[in-house]
Amino acid sequence: MTMRGGGLFLITGGSASGKSLFAERLAARLSDERGCGVVYLATGWAEDREMHKRIEAHRRRRPLGWRTVEIGAGRDARMGTEVGVGPGGPVGIFEEAAARLGEAEDLVLMDSLGTLVARWMNGIDPSAGEFGGESGEDPDDGALGESAGRPRGKPAGESPGKSREESLGVFPGEALVQAVDLLVAAALEVPAGVIVVTDEVGWGLVPTYPSGRLFRDLLGTANQRVAEAAEEVYAVIAGIPVPLKAGGRALQWSARRPGGGQAKGPARRPER
Repeated sequence: MTMRGGGLFLITGGSASGKSLFAERLAARLSDERGCGVVYLATGWAEDREMHKRIEAHRRRRPLGWRTVEIGAGRDARMGTEVGVGPGGPVGIFEEAAARLGEAEDLVLMDSLGTLVARWMNGIDPSAGEFGGESGEDPDDGALGESAGRPRGKPAGESPGKSREESLGVFPGEALVQAVDLLVAAALEVPAGVIVVTDEVGWGLVPTYPSGRLFRDLLGTANQRVAEAAEEVYAVIAGIPVPLKAGGRALQWSARRPGGGQAKGPARRPER
């Protein structure tokens, strides 16, 4: 995809890794450098008192001048796909996010892609049993509430007696790719740029429930699609941002020398 806007930045990391705090600092720096404001796209929801407190803690940390836009406000917070069906399946929540990006003139910080995928999945996943998983992150990570959320509750969007593939017309992964590509295309057009926070869920234990494994796989696919289009990608580990991609190219880290010598640090991947 060709970038015509201010650039797409992807920030990934595990739970309570500090990824949201780093993303907010990056947004503040870029907005100062580019002389623009910041629009915060919140993709999560406050479903109980605990989550409400976490969201409020996150809001208090953000600068007063930032404008917050809630994705999915006014609809069932968990069922992010119940309004409309796109060409490859129900992509309502992604269509709304893309529309918000299309309206933006300032820098956009979206937190998080993981919650967006979870809400999309809640509308289409007919896995047996109820959804489980994490419901939030540590307050120090900053993504609480608004970047929290995993598939849960009884699924919707499936026609009785039909498989998931028959209901969607395509496999979930294929439908999600279409939805994510719609979001990415809109992000690349935003004049001041877009920062996307996401979750890295593939480093832990393999979920014991089918919907958890599906969520892990779908979010991994979504992360790859966004990272491919991103100008810069960072993985935040223990509060330390590690650059993975810069100038549209993946960085290649040299190994530590035998005998305890210092590593060379990041180097650009050689041209093929």
